[in-house]
Amino acid sequence: MLWAAAVASAGLLELPFPLAGPLPVWRTVFAWFGLVPLLCAILSQRCTDNPRPLRRAFLLSYLCGVLWYAGNCYWVRDVMLQYGDMPPMAPTLLLAGYSMVLDFISASSD
Repeated sequence: MLWAAAVASAGLLELPFPLAGPLPVWRTVFAWFGLVPLLCAILSQRCTDNPRPLRRAFLLSYLCGVLWYAGNCYWVRDVMLQYGDMPPMAPTLLLAGYSMVLDFISASSD
C-alpha cells in the first residue's frame, strides 16, 4: 500500500509535463495534487509506527523520485539506443542508474 502510493504519486507528477506541443490546461491540475498519495503514505499509521519512520519515509520518497526522473527523462533511453549504437538492454539500465543518481543528488542538495 505504501509503495503503491509512492508509485501513484510519481505517475500523477508525470501528467503535467507535455510530451510534445502545448500542455492541455486540464493536465495542470495534477501538479497540485501529485504529492498527496506520497504524503499520505509517509504520514500513515503504518509508516509512523515503524521502528525507523524516517528511513521508511526516505525510501518511499526516493522511489517516487526515481520513477519521476525515469518518466521525465524517458528520451535519454531512446537517444542512447538510436545514436549510441548500444545493445537493447544497456540504455534501459543506464536510464535506471541515471534516474537513481539524479534523485540522490537532488535529495542530498537540499
